[in-house]
Amino acid sequence: MLQTRIDIRVEWSHCDAAQIVYNPHFFSWSETGVTTLLEAAGFALPSLLAADPGCRGVPLVKSEATFQAPARFGEDLVLSTTILRLGRSSFDLVHRFTRGEAPVAEIAQVRVWSAVDPDDPARIRAVAIPDPVRAALQADRTVEVRTVWSD
Repeated sequence: MLQTRIDIRVEWSHCDAAQIVYNPHFFSWSETGVTTLLEAAGFALPSLLAADPGCRGVPLVKSEATFQAPARFGEDLVLSTTILRLGRSSFDLVHRFTRGEAPVAEIAQVRVWSAVDPDDPARIRAVAIPDPVRAALQADRTVEVRTVWSD
Protein backbone atom coordinates (compact mmCIF):
# COMPACT_ATOMS: atom_id res chain seq x y z
CA MET A 1 0.00 0.00 0.00
CA LEU A 2 0.97 3.62 -0.40
CA GLN A 3 3.53 5.00 2.04
CA THR A 4 4.83 8.52 2.55
CA ARG A 5 8.03 9.60 4.26
CA ILE A 6 8.36 13.14 5.60
CA ASP A 7 11.44 14.78 7.09
CA ILE A 8 10.91 16.62 10.37
CA ARG A 9 13.51 18.91 11.93
CA VAL A 10 12.82 19.23 15.66
CA GLU A 11 12.60 22.95 16.33
CA TRP A 12 12.85 24.84 19.62
CA SER A 13 9.07 25.45 19.56
CA HIS A 14 8.44 21.68 19.58
CA CYS A 15 10.30 21.18 22.86
CA ASP A 16 9.86 21.61 26.58
CA ALA A 17 12.44 23.16 28.91
CA ALA A 18 14.50 19.93 28.83
CA GLN A 19 14.75 20.29 25.01
CA ILE A 20 12.64 17.14 24.53
CA VAL A 21 9.71 17.12 22.08
CA TYR A 22 6.41 17.74 23.83
CA ASN A 23 4.42 14.58 22.98
CA PRO A 24 1.33 16.29 21.45
CA HIS A 25 3.52 17.40 18.54
CA PHE A 26 3.66 13.77 17.39
CA PHE A 27 -0.14 13.86 16.97
CA SER A 28 0.04 17.12 15.02
CA TRP A 29 2.74 15.64 12.77
CA SER A 30 0.50 12.58 12.29
CA GLU A 31 -2.20 14.87 10.87
CA THR A 32 0.40 16.11 8.39
CA GLY A 33 1.11 12.46 7.59
CA VAL A 34 -2.55 11.84 6.73
CA THR A 35 -2.93 14.87 4.49
CA THR A 36 0.41 14.15 2.79
CA LEU A 37 -0.65 10.55 2.15
CA LEU A 38 -3.89 11.69 0.51
CA GLU A 39 -2.04 14.27 -1.57
CA ALA A 40 0.54 11.67 -2.64
CA ALA A 41 -2.40 9.51 -3.76
CA GLY A 42 -3.55 12.40 -5.96
CA PHE A 43 -6.39 13.51 -3.69
CA ALA A 44 -5.37 16.60 -1.73
CA LEU A 45 -7.86 17.08 1.10
CA PRO A 46 -8.57 20.78 0.35
CA SER A 47 -9.44 19.82 -3.24
CA LEU A 48 -11.68 16.97 -2.10
CA LEU A 49 -13.55 19.28 0.27
CA ALA A 50 -13.91 22.00 -2.39
CA ALA A 51 -15.14 19.54 -5.05
CA ASP A 52 -17.77 17.95 -2.82
CA PRO A 53 -19.54 20.24 -0.32
CA GLY A 54 -20.90 17.16 1.46
CA CYS A 55 -17.45 15.67 2.07
CA ARG A 56 -16.25 15.99 5.66
CA GLY A 57 -12.80 14.47 5.26
CA VAL A 58 -11.31 11.60 7.23
CA PRO A 59 -12.02 12.13 10.94
CA LEU A 60 -10.04 10.22 13.52
CA VAL A 61 -12.07 7.62 15.44
CA LYS A 62 -9.27 5.78 17.27
CA SER A 63 -5.67 6.55 18.11
CA GLU A 64 -3.00 4.78 20.11
CA ALA A 65 0.54 6.02 20.71
CA THR A 66 3.72 4.32 21.86
CA PHE A 67 6.73 6.46 22.72
CA GLN A 68 10.00 4.51 22.54
CA ALA A 69 12.69 7.21 22.89
CA PRO A 70 12.81 10.97 23.34
CA ALA A 71 13.31 13.28 20.38
CA ARG A 72 15.37 16.38 21.09
CA PHE A 73 15.88 19.88 19.79
CA GLY A 74 17.91 19.96 16.59
CA GLU A 75 17.39 16.31 15.65
CA ASP A 76 16.08 15.17 12.29
CA LEU A 77 13.25 12.64 12.33
CA VAL A 78 11.48 10.79 9.54
CA LEU A 79 7.73 10.24 9.70
CA SER A 80 6.62 7.21 7.67
CA THR A 81 2.85 6.95 7.19
CA THR A 82 1.44 3.70 5.83
CA ILE A 83 -2.07 2.34 5.23
CA LEU A 84 -2.43 -1.03 6.99
CA ARG A 85 -6.04 -1.85 6.11
CA LEU A 86 -8.71 -0.44 3.82
CA GLY A 87 -12.28 -1.25 4.78
CA ARG A 88 -15.49 -0.11 3.08
CA SER A 89 -15.52 3.26 4.83
CA SER A 90 -12.67 3.07 7.34
CA PHE A 91 -8.94 2.59 7.14
CA ASP A 92 -6.15 1.83 9.57
CA LEU A 93 -2.81 3.51 9.28
CA VAL A 94 0.40 3.77 11.23
CA HIS A 95 2.72 6.72 11.67
CA ARG A 96 6.28 5.65 12.54
CA PHE A 97 8.78 8.24 13.72
CA THR A 98 12.45 7.33 13.48
CA ARG A 99 15.80 8.99 14.10
CA GLY A 100 18.07 7.28 11.64
CA GLU A 101 17.13 3.62 12.08
CA ALA A 102 16.12 4.06 15.75
CA PRO A 103 12.38 4.08 16.54
CA VAL A 104 11.16 7.13 18.44
CA ALA A 105 7.35 6.85 18.43
CA GLU A 106 4.49 5.06 16.69
CA ILE A 107 0.90 6.22 16.38
CA ALA A 108 -1.76 3.80 15.11
CA GLN A 109 -5.01 5.33 13.88
CA VAL A 110 -8.41 4.40 12.53
CA ARG A 111 -10.06 6.97 10.30
CA VAL A 112 -13.34 7.04 8.39
CA TRP A 113 -14.31 8.57 5.08
CA SER A 114 -17.16 10.88 5.99
CA ALA A 115 -19.94 13.01 4.55
CA VAL A 116 -22.82 15.11 5.79
CA ASP A 117 -25.62 12.95 7.17
CA PRO A 118 -28.62 13.63 4.86
CA ASP A 119 -31.03 12.95 7.76
CA ASP A 120 -29.32 15.51 10.01
CA PRO A 121 -27.03 18.04 8.28
CA ALA A 122 -25.49 18.95 11.64
CA ARG A 123 -23.97 15.46 11.82
CA ILE A 124 -21.58 13.40 9.73
CA ARG A 125 -21.68 9.73 8.79
CA ALA A 126 -19.26 7.19 7.41
CA VAL A 127 -19.53 6.58 3.67
CA ALA A 128 -17.71 4.28 1.27
CA ILE A 129 -14.20 5.29 0.31
CA PRO A 130 -14.47 6.36 -3.36
CA ASP A 131 -13.06 3.74 -5.75
CA PRO A 132 -10.44 6.07 -7.31
CA VAL A 133 -9.14 6.98 -3.83
CA ARG A 134 -9.10 3.32 -2.79
CA ALA A 135 -7.12 2.33 -5.89
CA ALA A 136 -4.58 5.12 -5.34
CA LEU A 137 -4.10 4.19 -1.66
CA GLN A 138 -3.53 0.55 -2.63
CA ALA A 139 -0.63 1.48 -4.93
CA ASP A 140 2.58 -0.20 -3.84
CA ARG A 141 4.87 2.82 -3.76
CA THR A 142 6.64 5.24 -1.43
CA VAL A 143 6.57 9.02 -1.82
CA GLU A 144 9.26 10.99 0.01
CA VAL A 145 8.93 14.63 1.04
CA ARG A 146 12.49 15.82 1.65
CA THR A 147 12.65 19.03 3.65
CA VAL A 148 15.82 18.60 5.70
CA TRP A 149 19.21 19.38 4.20
CA SER A 150 21.46 16.37 3.99
CA ASP A 151 25.24 16.49 4.34
